[in-house]
Amino acid sequence: MNGEKSVEDNECLICCDEKATDNLNCYKCNKIICISCCNKLDTRTSLLYLESKHIFIKYCCPFCRYCNNKHIKLFNKNEIVAIYTETLTQLSILQKYNDTLVNNYNQIYNENKRLQEEITNKNAEITEITELLKGKTGDAVDEADDAVDEVDEALDEVDDA
Repeated sequence: MNGEKSVEDNECLICCDEKATDNLNCYKCNKIICISCCNKLDTRTSLLYLESKHIFIKYCCPFCRYCNNKHIKLFNKNEIVAIYTETLTQLSILQKYNDTLVNNYNQIYNENKRLQEEITNKNAEITEITELLKGKTGDAVDEADDAVDEVDEALDEVDDA
């Protein structure tokens, strides 16, 4: 070859439909993929370093599983737009998921609060019933003691007679 890549070399090795970008070549196995396939990878994330204000696209190569970090400056405008669109789409999905989780948390929190109040009320009822039973038991014991005293007195009278 004369140093130029052939059309086959420039095809995405995953979908074979789109033109692969040289910016997404794996550092280890040197295989390339397209932006669309990279965006579909479960391992693809964006990294933002706040102090240096650098943005990287991080993904694991689907062929050798090597983790690659590519600086956003390497990509052309169309590639950046595709990455940005995918990132916003994922952010929107995550926001909806987060809203659902917050909603579920609030429902569970309110239900827990209601159940705690119910438990407190039931404990108060149990305490009240226990006190009543103790009072009735005390009365029953007093009545039983009185009955025993009466029987003892009657037996003493019979013994005396």
